[in-house]
Amino acid sequence: MANHKHVEILSRGVPIWNQWREQDIDIKPNLSGTNLFQVNLSNANLRQTDLRKTDLRGAKLNEANLYKSDLRNANLKGASVISSNLHGVNLSGAQLITTDLSRTDLRSADMRGVRLDGADLYEADLQDANLSDANLPKTHLLSANLMHANLRGCNLAHAVLVIARLAGADLSLADLTGAKLYGTEREDWKIDGIKCEYAYWDGPGKQRTPPERDFKPGEFEYLYRRSPTIEFHFQNGFKPLQAILMDRVVKVINSRSPEFELHLDSLNFSGMPRAIFSVLHREDCPRALALIEEHYQEQLRSPDIDEVQQSINRWENRARV
Repeated sequence: MANHKHVEILSRGVPIWNQWREQDIDIKPNLSGTNLFQVNLSNANLRQTDLRKTDLRGAKLNEANLYKSDLRNANLKGASVISSNLHGVNLSGAQLITTDLSRTDLRSADMRGVRLDGADLYEADLQDANLSDANLPKTHLLSANLMHANLRGCNLAHAVLVIARLAGADLSLADLTGAKLYGTEREDWKIDGIKCEYAYWDGPGKQRTPPERDFKPGEFEYLYRRSPTIEFHFQNGFKPLQAILMDRVVKVINSRSPEFELHLDSLNFSGMPRAIFSVLHREDCPRALALIEEHYQEQLRSPDIDEVQQSINRWENRARV
């Protein structure tokens, strides 16, 4: 139950509230169950505050400090929580439908079972957050950081995950049907038992994959568990020039055939020197390898090849001095 003194201080406005918090830094305010409907709490110091079951619908919490606060079962529907500090916050069971959480720090947050339908999490930092069994249909996660997040059993149907960082994230048993996945970082993601009837891998999110059918059970998991890789061997040994040319090759191919999402993952010098690439779809490997060879040979014949080699020689000479 809320502390009436704490509620009364907050009612005087954010500046007075923040001044009170500065005077007694050890206090942990209790505002649980309070009606804060559409209240402006931007820049408020709500660090380690008890906000359980609080009505924060339509409230403004932009750039507020909610570090390790307790927001279990709170209602933040339609609230604006832009660029706020929610690091380590407990939001389990909360309502965040259509909430604006753009650029918010939600690292290590407990968000189990939250409702985030239609929420905006543009560039939000959700690294190590626990979103198991959360509902995120049609959620905007453009450029969001979800590295090592727990997304088990999440509903991400029709979510926008363009350029999102999903490396190390656990999406086992999640639903990705209709999600937009262009440019996602997916190294070591876990997708055991994932549900996905179709997805969009192109930038505009218009080209359905598969185009005229749904994925068969287990097919998405088989195709995308790990990015398919291609090895390109340097038959005549490896020199620094090849690294520059490989970078050029990737840029040319991605400009002309962006559907491949070709990446230069590594250069390996043990045994036969080789460049290791990854592509989006396994069936694109033969065509992508042929294009790598074709454009590599083109780069070897480029007019500035001697100039590039001379620049490398100058760098090497400086290094020896």
